[in-house]
Amino acid sequence: MTEGDNVEKIPFLKLVSLLLLTVLLFSLAACASSDGVPKKAKQVFEDYLKAATSDMSLAASYCNLTDQEKSAWAEVPPELSGYEIHDWVKLSDRLWVVSASLKMTEGTTTEHDSFVILLGGTYKVCPGVDNIPQDIQAGVDLSPYTPTSNLYLGEQK
Repeated sequence: MTEGDNVEKIPFLKLVSLLLLTVLLFSLAACASSDGVPKKAKQVFEDYLKAATSDMSLAASYCNLTDQEKSAWAEVPPELSGYEIHDWVKLSDRLWVVSASLKMTEGTTTEHDSFVILLGGTYKVCPGVDNIPQDIQAGVDLSPYTPTSNLYLGEQK
């Protein structure tokens, strides 16, 4: 092998490195949207809100609720008729807060903060601070979001 052979390989290696870097960047972009919130987390929250307009039992299945809370939700008629998601804020690697306007069936609109957590590899909605496991809350300042309740869609602000 001569020195000329190595010089010819350098552009090829640069091209391969550039291609690998491009693939890596596209892979990362597929996992998180431009605001750093995982697309799957956003999808779970959107699915939860859609379900809350028609089937509270289904809505509860997206949430980190006790069995007793899920049963109670299943007995409540849907009170949500529409929504608009405003903002996502990452509080930790496993916890996000979501601000949304909720249009209720009686015609009122309320602003509400909910949470999405990553629990055991699955994204779950927490309608209130009380639904967030202590290990996920650890080291996170939740005081701007308290008090809230874990009632149907949380406490209205």
